Amino acid sequence: MPGHIPCSVNMLTRNSAATLPAALASVSEFAEIVVGDGRSTDATRSIAAEYGCRIIEQDTRYTDDAGRLLNFAAARLQLIAASSYDWVLYLDSDELLGPATAGTIAQVLGAGAPPDVGAYSLQAKHVVNGVTIEDESKFGGKDPRLFLRSAVADFVGFADERLELRPGYRVQELDATFLKPLPPVRHLVLKWIRYLRVFAGEALAKGPEWTDQELPRRKSAIRWLLKGWRDARRRGHPSRMPFRYEAAQILLASGIYGTLRLVRLRQRLGRKQPTR
Repeated sequence: MPGHIPCSVNMLTRNSAATLPAALASVSEFAEIVVGDGRSTDATRSIAAEYGCRIIEQDTRYTDDAGRLLNFAAARLQLIAASSYDWVLYLDSDELLGPATAGTIAQVLGAGAPPDVGAYSLQAKHVVNGVTIEDESKFGGKDPRLFLRSAVADFVGFADERLELRPGYRVQELDATFLKPLPPVRHLVLKWIRYLRVFAGEALAKGPEWTDQELPRRKSAIRWLLKGWRDARRRGHPSRMPFRYEAAQILLASGIYGTLRLVRLRQRLGRKQPTR
């Protein structure tokens, strides 16, 4: 049932029954939970209903025929528009808030945010086999997950979507965490392989100029991940990300770069074809 924290929680789902109960339990103190569902065929909808969520259908313009998302940013904007509260927190259906995070958010919203703060970033911490990873190397990071609706200019990115704020607003760090339990690597890689299709679709939709701008950024991301992995090895922290996950992350970054290179080649060849 709805809680007391004056904030809407946004969550995208599709066949999320295995992870959804933990995610929803972690946000049970919030006044509203808006779930955007992509035609789930498992118990996702009934679980969401048990927790008092408001369920809306993901717009079919942003999904494939099976309900799998092809534009995560657009789906996030759909949920923001459907939210009732000024402040919005978003989580994925396989994530959950850290133990003290709901209380921290309640305190911040109760005290009132500074007028130029449009979003608060939370620290992501991954969980592997029930153990929270303390040394994330380049795998984790801070993410603006709590934001003021009126401060949002856009969500951009079909897959690794990010929040953009209106001019005059800034992101402030919040001493709070959200947890990202990781499945076995083979399951993670299968999900990421599907994401490559989404990246290809974004490049084709946005055109060669966008692809040209994105390629150097993706190449830098591979170097950034490799440097983070080497730095973490030198630190030798007893609770660091297992190598198999770091390797998978580097593989994903390389796959995104290779996919965009192939799309750019297709775009060049398309331009050279004579008109008839």
